[in-house]
Amino acid sequence: HLDITYRIENRILVCDQNIDEINQTTQLKKSDINSYHKYFFYKNKRQWFQFILVLLLGSIMTISISTNVSDSLLQENKLSSGIKQANKAELYTGKMNDSYIANGVDSYYIGDAEVNLDISTEELNRIKSIKHVKSVYPFDVFDTINQMEDVSKGTVYYQGSKTQFDYFQEGSPMVVPYYSFQNIKVDGKELKGNAISQSLARKLGIDEKEKNFKISIDVYVPVQQYTYQCEIDDSKTLGTLSQVLTKKVNLEIEINHIISTDDYYNEFLSAGYVVLMNDKSFYTILNQYNNQTPDSLLDSKEYNAAITPYQSKNYVVEVDRIKNLKSVEKEISQISNNFITYDQYNSVTDMVDVYKEERKGRYIFMAVVILIAIFLYVLVQMNALDDRKNEIKLLKVYGLKNQTICSLMNDNTIVQSILSLLLSIPGFFIARKIGFFVINRQSMTMSLLLFMIIQIGVTLVICFLYICYSQWFVKKVDL
Repeated sequence: HLDITYRIENRILVCDQNIDEINQTTQLKKSDINSYHKYFFYKNKRQWFQFILVLLLGSIMTISISTNVSDSLLQENKLSSGIKQANKAELYTGKMNDSYIANGVDSYYIGDAEVNLDISTEELNRIKSIKHVKSVYPFDVFDTINQMEDVSKGTVYYQGSKTQFDYFQEGSPMVVPYYSFQNIKVDGKELKGNAISQSLARKLGIDEKEKNFKISIDVYVPVQQYTYQCEIDDSKTLGTLSQVLTKKVNLEIEINHIISTDDYYNEFLSAGYVVLMNDKSFYTILNQYNNQTPDSLLDSKEYNAAITPYQSKNYVVEVDRIKNLKSVEKEISQISNNFITYDQYNSVTDMVDVYKEERKGRYIFMAVVILIAIFLYVLVQMNALDDRKNEIKLLKVYGLKNQTICSLMNDNTIVQSILSLLLSIPGFFIARKIGFFVINRQSMTMSLLLFMIIQIGVTLVICFLYICYSQWFVKKVDL
């Protein structure tokens, strides 16, 4: 009995076959048909090359899609959260010397005391009289370092244990005042008393649920100041500088709460070691030491400068509504060109706009890479399946049903999908290392989980589309 006959007619090889005449006993045994793992390895060199190429293209495609989608979702969530946290109608202001402003400063921050000039009583009253300004408060900081005296290490004591902080390696703690209008919440209730940040609590080895304990901290309290004229940046231009003189004081502070950055969002302090003290207690201490003898006069004798009591150089302004922040900032700048202002809300929203604009270029590049990968992936997959036409015909000749043949054809895709999922794990860490997931770096578990969910979803969609196409292709192949 012949399944297929070949004959030569006019120098052409002609194939004759009649499936209906094939004896059923000639079909493959069922056990052999179901040996899919054996059939998977039945490939020639060309087919193995196609398999590996599809695996690489598929991995690049799915990992790229998953990385960009998950990173974008995390970024949008983080940026939205940042805007929500910075949703405060307050701005900070200070007066800077001309040279400092001329060097391109376009935002305000609590910087080196040398560049902060005194705000006069008249200027302060003009700020208070601006429409939409509800109140104006001084804003000072007790630092645990003093760079003017080459002190870069701060010290905090807790239960007899001493903890040192190196400013240049990890930052140093600061004692900062807070005000009732800032409406800081802890466990849903308004903050009362003093608090420390979670990062400081961890550094000191304090349980984050601990309440009502004491710490001792060495701080440099501003006590006096002097103003002098000096050449700025070797430009031979005289500028006004103000130097603050400090006194080292050991403060014993009762801490009532430990707060997270979500409870007190402040761009100056959100990542640092912070002690929050209510404004009345803070300024009681500041006033107590004001005009006392400082630890060092620094260069006051060299400049023959007159020493005066310390005056607050930075202020926080309470505004009635967020939408009025920009107009208040504009009016403050009109009082004097030396005024610099900063508000967290507009700073965060502007940063979001800049960040989104910067991401466009990266997304366009990745979109091109993904589209090329998709095109090549589809092309190679279709070519690989087309190469198996004769194989499909032969399987049909031996009586295999279309469904069984489809299962054999889909083995490659299933194995490729599993391997692609395994490759996606190192792919995630490589993407993280080259700059993705930076904005959500503090929550790697959440980033990886979202990435893997999207990766699995993309892989399942690709598998589904290929299976649908392979079923159509197998049906289309005629004997």
